[in-house]
Amino acid sequence: MREIKFRAWDLLAEGMFGLNDSPQEFWSQVHPSSCDVEVMQYTGLKDKNGVEIYEGDIVTIGVRPLVVSFNYDFAGWSPFIYGDGTDLDNEACEVIGNIYENPELLE
Repeated sequence: MREIKFRAWDLLAEGMFGLNDSPQEFWSQVHPSSCDVEVMQYTGLKDKNGVEIYEGDIVTIGVRPLVVSFNYDFAGWSPFIYGDGTDLDNEACEVIGNIYENPELLE
């Protein structure tokens, strides 16, 4: 069974926080006046270095950076599925950052 985990980016404090222990612990880390939090789900996949891959991560498969997102048409995580719904070999990918801390990687 896939492990269900989350993390969140606090837009005001500009920090990433884990949401895996308890909601109370998570919210105690978030900036007190912040209502702007972007929550990202763990894909259940790890990259070639064993790094967990979350929604919003920037990964490389070959040379091109790609943003991880949920694809509702195929009910799976893009770019890890092909049009026929088969999985991509995640051993070929590497997490190089995320859209909040490293937006320059997409330029």
